[in-house]
Amino acid sequence: GHLSTFFGWLIAEERYSRGNPVVSRIHSQRGAPAAPRPYGDHDLRTIWECVERSGKLELMLAFAIGEECGLRGGEVTNIRLTDIDASAQTIFVRLPTKNKRTRTVPFHTKVKKYLELWLKERGSGAPDDHLLLNRAFHRFTTGQLDFWFKKLLSNEPDPAGSFSFHRLRHTWATRLMNNGMELAVLK
Repeated sequence: GHLSTFFGWLIAEERYSRGNPVVSRIHSQRGAPAAPRPYGDHDLRTIWECVERSGKLELMLAFAIGEECGLRGGEVTNIRLTDIDASAQTIFVRLPTKNKRTRTVPFHTKVKKYLELWLKERGSGAPDDHLLLNRAFHRFTTGQLDFWFKKLLSNEPDPAGSFSFHRLRHTWATRLMNNGMELAVLK
C-alpha cells in the first residue's frame, strides 16, 4: 500500500510519467485462506451453557439453528414463519444467500424445543413475519445478532469469549463429514 501511494504521489507531482507500477492483484501478499475451525463437543457445550444462562430464547434458538442446520447468520435472521414446516421439521432458506440458491434444511430436537418456546414468547400479534424479532418487534439483522452474542459472551473465558456464529457452520459440516457424508453432497 505504501509503495503504491508513493508512486501515486510521484505521478501527481509529475515526477513520474508512466502508470503506477504497483498492481494490487499481482503485488499483494495474501496468505492461504484460513482453515475451518469447528468447535469441539466440549467447547460447544461450554458456549451453549453460557447462552442458556442468559435466558434469551431468541439467542438460544439462533444458536440451535446454527448448530443443527449449519445456516449462516444472515440466513438465520432472514427466516420467516412461513419458511418453517414444523411437522416435517424443515426450514426453507430463501434468497438472498451467498450462493444465490434456495434450499430446505432439516432441523432436530434442539431447534424444535426452542422454536416452540420462542413462538410462545414471541406471540402471534407481531407485525412482522420474521422468526427472530427484537423487543420492539423489528427483525433481527445479522449485525444485531452478532452484537447480542458478543455482548453476552465477550466477558466469558474462551472458547465462549471468542465465539463466532460462522464457526457453528464449520462444526455442522465437520460433523457431517465425520459421519460419512460425501463432500460433493455436503457442498
